[in-house]
Amino acid sequence: MLITSIIIYISFAVLLVILAENGRLSESVGHHKNARYSQIATIAVFSIMCGLRFRVGVDCEEYASTYQLLLEGGSMEDSAYFTRSEWGFRALTYLFGFFHLPRLVYMGFLAFIEISLIFLAVRERKYLLPCLYLILILGPFFYELMNGIRQMIAACAMLYAMQCLIDYKDWKKYLIILGLAALVHKSVLVMLPFILLVFYNKLPNKYLCLLLLFLSVMIGQMSLVRNYLIYGQTLLSVIGYSSYSDSMEYLVETESAISHFGPRRIVMLLSNALVIVFSDIIVKRYPKDRFFKVSYLFTLIYSIFSELLISVDLLFMRPLMYCLPFMLICQAYVLNYLTRPFARYSFGIFKIKFSVSCHTIIFVMVLLIFCSYTILANFATYGIPDETEMFKFYFLHQVE
Repeated sequence: MLITSIIIYISFAVLLVILAENGRLSESVGHHKNARYSQIATIAVFSIMCGLRFRVGVDCEEYASTYQLLLEGGSMEDSAYFTRSEWGFRALTYLFGFFHLPRLVYMGFLAFIEISLIFLAVRERKYLLPCLYLILILGPFFYELMNGIRQMIAACAMLYAMQCLIDYKDWKKYLIILGLAALVHKSVLVMLPFILLVFYNKLPNKYLCLLLLFLSVMIGQMSLVRNYLIYGQTLLSVIGYSSYSDSMEYLVETESAISHFGPRRIVMLLSNALVIVFSDIIVKRYPKDRFFKVSYLFTLIYSIFSELLISVDLLFMRPLMYCLPFMLICQAYVLNYLTRPFARYSFGIFKIKFSVSCHTIIFVMVLLIFCSYTILANFATYGIPDETEMFKFYFLHQVE
């Protein structure tokens, strides 16, 4: 089962990369029709595979089992999980249930919304798509995308809305997209103040950022933040987590399961550090591309605050999930840059041009760090009952 799961994940990622690269090459030579077919095929393959995927996590299983209950004549009101969902998401679920569409179609459509929003956000930068899809499946993003589906739909919508604002200065579209996303998960409204990042055009010093990342790791391990989190009870209630606000003291005292260093946490930390290291290089490569700059600032927010909050309940990480699509974009920029032969690197006052062999080593190192999370997760959870990291097909299992 372990080897099979890893083979499926890698094959899934490679297929998406091949389709995306074929679309990019077709468009570059003027074959726009073939490019569209490749783009449609990429989105279709992702949606179908996500529809077939079984038990990605607790939240995902709740969506699936509640929808199955609806198909069997039950009511979503019987599920406490769905009664606190926003009416837009409930209406969509009722619509699919009304036509008795199978679980595969329902879950696949939710994945279709997510991947379509990501594609729309990078449609002007299709050169990123091959690297983006590779990291999406083999990095940590697939699990989050298909587990916390409601919030990740809103997060992907936030990514698209920011792209519209950055590239087209379309304020109306930005507000409309966020308004629609709030019908799926109202916590997206918390991101409204972050519109100010669009006006921040200069990146902070990367050495200072690396220092802040290091300090956040140290502070997080010492649990210094716990004493101040109790004051977030009112904020939780406002942004849609009222069911948790009453248990604030318990949540603060609950230690996170990921507070200890392991391979997956180290990979996440190294990935964030690599984005910081290569940030000024990417800016020089794309000097007029403000999309990377904004995505980088969101990545910094996630990198620092996720480490500060590492020792408390995972609930406090939930608002940071809105940064994940932007992290995906940043990592795609870095990996795409490294696909260029003889890439130049600038570290402080030093400018170095590496040989082919040195460049290859750097590329492989970054590739392994960005794309090893899924494989490590499969090894880490192998043999654990009801684990969620293995790729299991729905039709071979039965929803409990």
